[in-house]
Amino acid sequence: MKRVYFSLLIFLVLFTFCSEKKAVLDVTTHPKTWNEKDSKDFHGKAVLEMGTESCKSCHGQNFEGGKSGVACSSCHAAYPHPAQYADPASENFHGTYLKNLDYDLQECQSCHGADFAGGDVGVACSSCHAAYPHPAGFITPTSPEFHGMFIKGQQGWRLEPCQTCHGNDYAGGISEVSCRTCHTSIAGPEACNTCHGSEVNYAPPKDLEGDTTTAALGVGAHQIHVAETDKTNPYADCSACHIPVRSYADPHHIDDTPFAEVVFDTLATGHGTLNPIWDRNTATCTSVYCHGNFEFKKSESANSWAYVDSVIVGKREIPVWNVIEEEGEECEMCHGLPPTGHLNANYDKTSCTTCHGRVVDGTGTIIDKSLHINGKADVF
Repeated sequence: MKRVYFSLLIFLVLFTFCSEKKAVLDVTTHPKTWNEKDSKDFHGKAVLEMGTESCKSCHGQNFEGGKSGVACSSCHAAYPHPAQYADPASENFHGTYLKNLDYDLQECQSCHGADFAGGDVGVACSSCHAAYPHPAGFITPTSPEFHGMFIKGQQGWRLEPCQTCHGNDYAGGISEVSCRTCHTSIAGPEACNTCHGSEVNYAPPKDLEGDTTTAALGVGAHQIHVAETDKTNPYADCSACHIPVRSYADPHHIDDTPFAEVVFDTLATGHGTLNPIWDRNTATCTSVYCHGNFEFKKSESANSWAYVDSVIVGKREIPVWNVIEEEGEECEMCHGLPPTGHLNANYDKTSCTTCHGRVVDGTGTIIDKSLHINGKADVF
C-alpha cells in the first residue's frame, strides 16, 4: 500500500510540474493567429501596444533570430526599424533602404497601409513628408494630383520639403531622382518662370493660377509695363511696383500675405511728391505719376514762357489694371493737347515736335521712348 501511495505521489508531482510547464509554454508561445492581421492576437497589434523590447528575449537584440532562430526579417526585412531609421545622415536611413529596393513600397504598405495613411501601425508616412509616396499623377500636369498643385496648395509654394529627398540643388539627393530633368533652368525649380511668366520674361502671363488672359487680375497689364508699350521704356524689373526679390528664398517673396505686395518706385511717386495707392478690390492705381498725375511748376522751370498758369498738370487718370487700352490711342489718355496750363490751347499732337523734337515726330509718334514718361519735361 505504501508503494502505491508513493507512486501516486510521484505521478501528482510530475503532473503538476508538466501542467505548470505547459502553462509557461502557453504564455510564451505565440498563438495560432499571431500572423493573421484580422485577429485580435495579431503580433502587429501587440507590438504597437507593448513595443518590441520583450521580443528581444527570444528573437535577439537585433531581431535576427536569437535563441528562437526566427528572424523578424524573414517576413519584413525593414522592421523593427533601427534607431537611425529617420536620420538622413545615417546608413540606416529608410530613404537609403528604399533606394536599394528600387523604391518598391509594397513592404511599407504591409504595415503602413495601401495608402500609407497609417495602416495597422497607425503611423502615416505623411507625418514627416506629406507628398510622399507620390501619387500616380504627381508628374502629370493635367492630373489633379500634379506636384505643382500640391506645392501650391499644401506647401504654400515652399520647396524645402522637396529638398529633403531631392537635395538642396534638386539634382537627385538621396532619392537620386533629379528635378532638373524637367526644370532645366540654372535655378532649377526655383526659376521665376516655374510659377509665373514665360521664357520671354518673368511677368505674367502666366500667373500663379495659370491664367493667361489680361482680364485675370494676376495677369492684367504686366506685359505692357515690362515689354509691349510704344509710349515709354518698359520697366527693367519687377521692382517698379513690387518689393525687390533677390532669390526664391527672399523673405519678401514667399511669405504669409496672400497676394504680391505693391510698393511703387521713385518714378511712380513723382520722386516722392505723390502717394500712389493700389486698390486690389477695384484693380485701380491712383495718384501714379506715369498715368497723368504729374505737375510741373513754373517757378522751377527754365522755360517759364511755356506756362499760362503756375503749373502744367496731367489728367490724373485712374487706370484699371485688367482693362487694357488699345495701343496707339490718343495722347489725351494722360494729358491734354496741350496739357492743362501749357501755352497755346490750339496745339495738337503734330505740333509737339516743335519744342519736343527729341521725343516725338511730326505725326505725334514717340521716337525716343526713354524721354517720355521719365519724370522730366524734355524741351528742344
